Amino acid sequence: MPGLSPESPPGDERPFIAAIAGRLRSLIAHEPASLDVLAAILHARPESFQKLVSDAESTIDAQSLIDVVAALVREFSVDPQWLLSGHYDEAIHHQALGLAKDRSENGARAIHQLVSDLYRRLRESTVRAPL
Repeated sequence: MPGLSPESPPGDERPFIAAIAGRLRSLIAHEPASLDVLAAILHARPESFQKLVSDAESTIDAQSLIDVVAALVREFSVDPQWLLSGHYDEAIHHQALGLAKDRSENGARAIHQLVSDLYRRLRESTVRAPL
């Protein structure tokens, strides 16, 4: 995975993003749909989605990653805490499930906000700021 070498400078979030992308890849690998169909379901740009899923060596844009995580949470009821940290959180999962019941644009925005907030909190607690 990119960025997992000990040479990564302090404050480098590449290992954090790479770990999330790895969990996404493991989840998506079990989906029978083609990547283009899955990208359409998730409203993701096919090229970006293909790069995320197929190219473990590519640099991944954090915003694109958050967009895909939020879409997976909404469309497939995945726990956002697990996708972002690797640890299941029942309370957050139930919160996401409740938000996903609203199939309007407001529901999609609420899930995206939840995922963005979780990402930010986890990144800040995981990635050490440069000295």
